[in-house]
Amino acid sequence: MADDQMDPVVVFRTGKLWQFEKAVAALEQARILYMTKEETTNDLRHRPGTAVPGPLLCRTLQVPASELEKANQVLSELPFEIKTNPGAWDLSTRPETTKVVKMWMVVTIVFILALAFLFMLSMVLPARPR
Repeated sequence: MADDQMDPVVVFRTGKLWQFEKAVAALEQARILYMTKEETTNDLRHRPGTAVPGPLLCRTLQVPASELEKANQVLSELPFEIKTNPGAWDLSTRPETTKVVKMWMVVTIVFILALAFLFMLSMVLPARPR
């Protein structure tokens, strides 16, 4: 039974760093033991501070089962919804991923505009007689 009380239970999961830091600060202020994990959308777990492969990052906050009710009470007082299974909009991207996506979007838009320009140019120029 004692081992069951020490098993970590997920109380909060988000990709928004500011929410995660507020939750950690609230648990620290209430003197509740906690453990954190970083996960990607492909469910790989990493130590905090290490490079995480994958486009989306999620942070998980766990407490011992014996502290679950107290942790839920403390977290319920925060000014945002406490979720253990966040949706796609709750996840965050790494800065490197955001930069690559923005570059890809710019290249795609330039390519589409170039094609549109060539099409319009072909409509304006007279056809060569054969």
